[in-house]
Amino acid sequence: MNVVFLGVSSDDKKFFIICLAKIISCFRKVVVYSTTPYGCSKENQYDFCGIEIHLINKDDALGALPEEENINFIDIEEYMPLYTSFKTVAVCETSRCKLEQVVQSINKFASEDRSRDIFLVYLNILEYCRINEKYLDVFLEKELLSFVLISHKSIFVFEEENRIIMTESLFNERLPIKKLTKSFRLSLMNMARVLMGLEQKKAKRLLKKAERG
Repeated sequence: MNVVFLGVSSDDKKFFIICLAKIISCFRKVVVYSTTPYGCSKENQYDFCGIEIHLINKDDALGALPEEENINFIDIEEYMPLYTSFKTVAVCETSRCKLEQVVQSINKFASEDRSRDIFLVYLNILEYCRINEKYLDVFLEKELLSFVLISHKSIFVFEEENRIIMTESLFNERLPIKKLTKSFRLSLMNMARVLMGLEQKKAKRLLKKAERG
């Protein structure tokens, strides 16, 4: 299975992806292909927090990947040719410029008839802020092409505890899933369940296993 993550490259987006990869890797091996590096390594292939990372060139087309063996996460900022089937996750952060860029990417993939069925992730929703879930819904409804279908939406709040873990993981390259806040862990579990088409009990077992890892 191939999963494409659209959205501006940021530490928050990468942290979300690597957390999701850690949980799903308890089900099957996950490999991340990214146009920007994770961590501090300058190698083209390396391990980051227990997940295999491959750097890819954003100007090159990405050919077929070994779907049978791995679950492939493809982290890109903008449209690039992908000669493979995939599911699409749009990571929407709350800044205007990042929202506009992810909308452009979604519309480009949809126009090329490559992906019209989108999983939405709202990242960094702030409590009591007017730029909230309702605002993002209205913005996307206005800006997305009419034939784009939102099949699932998930909201992630970055409490202070999660941000501390994110910052530390960039330096020590370890990711203690169990220390994340309960709401963040449950959102990750539900995202894994939807992407993999798992039953609730199976998804809970994966999260428990990742917490022990």
